[in-house]
Amino acid sequence: MLAITVPKPLPHQLDVLNSTARFKLLACGRRWAKSSAGLQMIIRGHGGIRKGMLQGGRLLWVAPSAPQLEASRIWPDLQRCFAGLREAGLCDIRQDTRSITLRKGGSVTVKCVGEPGSLRGSGLDGVVIDEAAWVPRDVWTDSIRPSLADKQGWAAFLTSPNGKNWIYKLKERAESRQDWEVWQRPSSDNPLVTQAELDAIRDEIGPIKFAQEHLAQFNDIEGALFPSEYFGEWLFQPGGLWPDVFEMSVMFVDPSIGSEVRPGDYSAIQWAGLSSGEIWIESNLDRRSPVRIVEDVVAMYQRLRPALIGVESNGFQAVLSDLFDMYCHQHGIPPLPLVPVHHSENKAVRIQRLDPYLFRRKLHFKRSKSSELTVDQMQMFQPKGSKEHDDGPDALEGAIRLLNDLAAHYERGDGDD
Repeated sequence: MLAITVPKPLPHQLDVLNSTARFKLLACGRRWAKSSAGLQMIIRGHGGIRKGMLQGGRLLWVAPSAPQLEASRIWPDLQRCFAGLREAGLCDIRQDTRSITLRKGGSVTVKCVGEPGSLRGSGLDGVVIDEAAWVPRDVWTDSIRPSLADKQGWAAFLTSPNGKNWIYKLKERAESRQDWEVWQRPSSDNPLVTQAELDAIRDEIGPIKFAQEHLAQFNDIEGALFPSEYFGEWLFQPGGLWPDVFEMSVMFVDPSIGSEVRPGDYSAIQWAGLSSGEIWIESNLDRRSPVRIVEDVVAMYQRLRPALIGVESNGFQAVLSDLFDMYCHQHGIPPLPLVPVHHSENKAVRIQRLDPYLFRRKLHFKRSKSSELTVDQMQMFQPKGSKEHDDGPDALEGAIRLLNDLAAHYERGDGDD
């Protein structure tokens, strides 16, 4: 009889594998064997009622990036599990799509965030999100979660902590939500990892990093620009209120279509309004074409009527200027108050200017997925780290700077110039 070589469950994994919860969040230390548990869920299913490949399920494994996927070794591990069936002609393994399909039903596809091929779809029986704390929130909310709806599919979030980002917030909510279960466990649960080895690692990397990576503690992100105490519910419409009147307002657009754009970058539109010394923000972040940027900016302008719209100058001059002119002409819209803005400092210096507003709790966001994403990006920003997905804070700083310039303009008494 042909065998599928699935890893044997370790004792500390059994609670996770036997749980009937539909959504499982494993915030565990490195070497806890999270990927091994995910592999078993994908192949065998779990909880007695959650489908795996052997029950005919259609599964997806998602990694944050190609390097992290390669480091996890999940694709080679999956291929080894099904090598015998492949030789017997009972399954197809495709390298180009990283997919395995059983002849009697059941399949898994392994994908990275940001690579060609959408994560959107439907009809998934289950998904594993590997190193979920490094995956953008909207990958879950906008792409993966809807694909589970029609089959009531399951999801397993496998991750080590990465500061108090969206996964930390999800963990806090999940602990009291029906059909969710959370495991926050240290690396020492794994009987294959000795205490002597953990002690040696702690001596090498230091207690702070060790607490996050091996004790699974959600601490401030090492190297993050802003401390975690800057971020709380006061950022989002305190008391559910939103001012009826603003003394002045502006918009700022970071189109992310310049020479240094990375795949998957967001275009960011930030509206900022001043009311009684407080700054109120409405965010609009998305991955969109230049034409859609123009459409969304015009729609937001017509609804909110800011005095000025600042646009990052490289993207504006290269692409957007003519598109705005054409769109407004075609739709009979008067010219917008567009102001090209040239940045003379690097992004880290600009984003650091948000510090006094966060410290004094002068910023308040209209709650939305875009505003939560902006806050996530501020919380994750590291001046000496990766600059991925920092468009929201950068556009926010541009909006506040433009708002301050406008206020100074009126204070000088030349507001009608």
